[in-house]
Amino acid sequence: MFYAKRDISAFGIILWAGVERLNIWQAVFLGAVQGLTEFLPVSSSGHLVLLQSLLKIKAPGITFEVMVHAGTLLAVLVFYFRDLCRIVASFFAELLGLGPRTRGGKTKGVWRNPDSRLALLVAVGTIPAVTVALLLGSKIEQVFSSPALVAGALLVTGLVLWVSEGSSPGRRKERDLKVGDALVVGCFQAAALLPGLSRSGLTIAAGLRRRFDRPLAARFSFLLSIPAVGGAVVLDVARILESGLKPVWPTLLAGTAAAFVTGIVAIRLVVGIVKAGRLRHFAAYCWLAGTLALVYYWMARTP
Repeated sequence: MFYAKRDISAFGIILWAGVERLNIWQAVFLGAVQGLTEFLPVSSSGHLVLLQSLLKIKAPGITFEVMVHAGTLLAVLVFYFRDLCRIVASFFAELLGLGPRTRGGKTKGVWRNPDSRLALLVAVGTIPAVTVALLLGSKIEQVFSSPALVAGALLVTGLVLWVSEGSSPGRRKERDLKVGDALVVGCFQAAALLPGLSRSGLTIAAGLRRRFDRPLAARFSFLLSIPAVGGAVVLDVARILESGLKPVWPTLLAGTAAAFVTGIVAIRLVVGIVKAGRLRHFAAYCWLAGTLALVYYWMARTP
């Protein structure tokens, strides 16, 4: 994420210190892991912290991280390409007064057109995370040094996913969304700045609790990830340019391609799971992972 999560991906399982040590197959493996965990509601950043602490390892360099994030961003853009084209076209058409005319000869306006309004709501939903990052970014990063807190956050993620499936089936569509809905989902995204709290899991759960229909809950969550992941890529690219790092292109492109392909697979998988009402499978996994992590760290600290 662009806000405070410095190491959001799960590729901390690698045993090498930097991208220059990666071969093509290692890059493909890490990119595939990133693509899958970025979108599954299990908190990729939480798994990163736990694995790094458990295996005493380091993540690859920032250049590789940026490229695999670009791969996952591209996966969202491709998967929702038609939706994005419709939303962007409607937004600018209404903004320029070129949208469909009403009986009175006027356009609906940006807010009254469901598609263009969705663009505004995504922007509104991004505000809480940006605000929290600016105010508490450094403090949030400190949580990455506490595996016990991360394990506890995984338990919370499981609880949120479980409760969300107990909601009555929602029927609200894009035309029914309001600013309050975007802010609530955006606040859940802001909460997911903490490692162990899944961004996709919390935002989908929030949408279900706001009575979104299931396809919309998943779609709004993934659309909301575009400015988040896009911001991460932009900021880290700036850091790379300042550092003067020299990219190893074959390795980077291999990892990016793997993240892109598995990212699309993960999005399709999550959308299907949300439609089928099976988020509780991931809740059980989060509880198991969080509990095992807490037991392990308790035993490790016991003389």
